[in-house]
This record gives sequence, C-alpha cells and structure tokens, in this order.
Amino acid sequence: MALAGELSIQMIDILANLSTITKTGDSPTSNLISSPPSSPGARNLLNIIADLQCISFMGTTPIEHLLCFGLIGCCFRLHYGDEQIGEEYDEALQELEDTLGANGWPRSPQEQAKLQKKHLECLIWISVAGASALELSKSYPAASTVLDNTLKKYPKETSRWNTVEGILRKFLWNDFLAESWQKCWQRAMDRRSKAG
Repeated sequence: MALAGELSIQMIDILANLSTITKTGDSPTSNLISSPPSSPGARNLLNIIADLQCISFMGTTPIEHLLCFGLIGCCFRLHYGDEQIGEEYDEALQELEDTLGANGWPRSPQEQAKLQKKHLECLIWISVAGASALELSKSYPAASTVLDNTLKKYPKETSRWNTVEGILRKFLWNDFLAESWQKCWQRAMDRRSKAG
C-alpha cells in the first residue's frame, strides 16, 4: 500500500511506531505500551488514536481512511487490554462503528469491488481490530455489526479461525491481540450459528 502511494507519510510513521509496540509488548500492561510520548521508540497509544482521528478527516485514500479506524481499534485494545473503554471515547467509538459498519463512506459499487479485490485481507484485519475495540465499550452492544458484516460478506476467508489468523498475522499482531481477536471472532461466529 505504501509503495502504491495509498498511504501518507504520517500513516507510515504511525504504522512503524505501532509495529515496534506490538513486537515488544505482548500485553496491555507492558511498559512500552503505556510509555509517555517522549520516550524513545514509542508513542503513547492515546496520542496515536488522536493522530489517527486527524488523518481520517483529511482527504485520504479509501483504504487509508478505513485503516485509520482499524488502527484506532487496535490502539484501544492495546491500551485498555480487557478493561472497559471510558465514556470519554464514546464519540471515537461511534465514528469507528459508523465507518466500519458501513464499510466506510458511500462509494459506487465499482469502487467498493475494486477496494475489496485489492485489499480484502486488510479489510478483514480492520474489521477484527475495530470489532474487538467496540466490545470494550459499555455504550455499545456486544453484538457488533462490524465483524458480523465481514463474516457474512467473506465467508470463505472468515469461517475458520486458522484462515483468519493467517490473514491477521500479515498485519499488526502479537500474542495479546491474537487471544483477544480470537475470542471476538468466536463470539461473532456463535451469533451467526444462533441466527442461522
């Protein structure tokens, strides 16, 4: 994506910082994850969330816009672990759900098909990361439509955890996220089987 010119320099910088954080901190209590923004090699996750919100308002490419919200979800999960996200972030979570639940801003069917063909695995990662964060909010129902829509739209790629895990490992990943995301995926699969 970066080589194709689909990501801004700011996004590349954030991805580099988050890559360092996810590789060195396997739990939300890791010192690196909660480090102040001035510490070498790490940015405070809440500051990264604010940066991502700003980038999402700029004229970004469609995939960068959606990636902002997946990364916001990832940062929330890393920062809060399994604790509830405070009400002060309800607006950010609402925007995350609105954007990912509707697969981003309105696009023509041709643009959506092109985005899905080119970035299918990234879209799955974005959905899982976003849905996992929404589960931490007491203001949103546990049954997030974000992941449910993705499971419905891409059954071949999302019906088995081993396949999903293989996709997610291509992006930001660590053992803590893997455990959280697998539980989130399993709850969504359980909802599908009960509804089906």
